[in-house]
Amino acid sequence: MSSLKSSHQAIILFFKWPVAGQVKTRLIPCLGEKKAADFYEAFIKDTITKLGDLDGVTIIGFSGNQRPKNSCGDLHAFFAKHHLQVLEQEGRDLGARMKHAMNDVFQKGYTSVVLIGTDSPDLPATVIRKAFEVLQYEPGSCCIGPSEDGGYYLIGMNAMFAEAFENVGYSQSDTYLQTIKALTKSQCNIYTLKRWYDIDDAGDLKTLLKNKDALVCPHTSKQLDRIPTAFCSESH
Repeated sequence: MSSLKSSHQAIILFFKWPVAGQVKTRLIPCLGEKKAADFYEAFIKDTITKLGDLDGVTIIGFSGNQRPKNSCGDLHAFFAKHHLQVLEQEGRDLGARMKHAMNDVFQKGYTSVVLIGTDSPDLPATVIRKAFEVLQYEPGSCCIGPSEDGGYYLIGMNAMFAEAFENVGYSQSDTYLQTIKALTKSQCNIYTLKRWYDIDDAGDLKTLLKNKDALVCPHTSKQLDRIPTAFCSESH
């Protein structure tokens, strides 16, 4: 397996502090607020563990909510253990927040930047590695990983292409296509990664449950072991 050697590569991790009732709201009807938040925290931990296996890549977290006082202490300690710097997202909407984070990291001197979320804990590390390989050897490039719901799970650049985040509707069935259209205006080289899925609702969780034996996600697997029996029986 090839190694990523450049110290100028960074991953932006968009996440929220796993406060019950504020995260994974579409899982709350089947799991409840506490279990939905526990799953989300597991997704974050497994994602960071996976990213930590990429040599020569700096991980920078951008939180979308405030950490409540005396809350999320275990995750905060996990971040410290993995030397994860956490900044706050800035902007009126998701596009503006991603644009600001990308620009901020480029201004820090990084030359290849990949932005991902935490909704795909079983995304293979090889996909992220492929994104960096493209950015390392193809100047003026952008790579994007489409998700099955019409959005995307990853976007990476080796130059700032602000158009990718402007005049795009998010959480829509054609968000990915809108982004591709926006990128074509920037005349950058576009590389499409393999399609993957997000874990947003009960149907997605059932897919993850079916793939449980093949998962390399210890924190998520532990939560799947604790899933209500009724939910498991409905998945067959």
